Amino acid sequence: MNLATVLTLEAVAFWPVWIWWANRMAGEAEAAWGLAALITAAWFAWTKPVATRPPRNWLPWVAAAMVSAYGISFWLATPIFRAAIATATIGTTLVCWRRVRCAAGVIGLCVIALPVSASLQFVAGFPMRLAASAIGSGVLAASGAAVTAEGTGLRWNGGLAEVDAACSGIRMLWAGLYLGLTAACAYDVSARRTLGILCAAVAAVVLGNALRTAGLFYLEGGLLPVPDAARTLVHAGAGLAVFAVIGTATVLCARW
Repeated sequence: MNLATVLTLEAVAFWPVWIWWANRMAGEAEAAWGLAALITAAWFAWTKPVATRPPRNWLPWVAAAMVSAYGISFWLATPIFRAAIATATIGTTLVCWRRVRCAAGVIGLCVIALPVSASLQFVAGFPMRLAASAIGSGVLAASGAAVTAEGTGLRWNGGLAEVDAACSGIRMLWAGLYLGLTAACAYDVSARRTLGILCAAVAAVVLGNALRTAGLFYLEGGLLPVPDAARTLVHAGAGLAVFAVIGTATVLCARW
């Protein structure tokens, strides 16, 4: 059984996932970014040098087992988790058949390609806002500002500046994961080291988003006089500057 046959059978078996995927992409403007991750995974699977190992004759059995797990998940998991199993199965099929060394990176790119930004905001948005307010208040207090964290907000001078959903850092988190997995594939690192790169990327995003929150507090709190016309530009510039540092740190971590 060749690779094309296995992938075709998997695509047919996972047909509910493709319908769910199309519906999510129609309702989420940011879902199209997942296609970039999918294209990146396919590119690395086909262009990276393969490991010098004999072909895996047990691949059809692995594929069959994962397809069976997908079928069982209909009674145990939500559509998002079923879609994750489906994309992980296809990624596993590619890396096993091609014997790609950066297997974990390719499979990870397939998984983050899912259109789950809204769900990620629901699950991780609040904890990231809490982290941003807690770390940001510490940074501001160290700089001499009488600021304390209060839930997902910053209490200062009798007022409360909330860290809203748009500033939770979810987009930055996805971009950090994508960059970390891409770097892991580019440098041909092992699964264990790929996990280390992802942990470093998440930590960098959480810290970077908190520093961005602390910096923007000076703008929103009126401590830094900025014309109203320039506020949007300052917000965007702060985000780009922080992510540039996060991206550089992630790539350096992968290279190291």
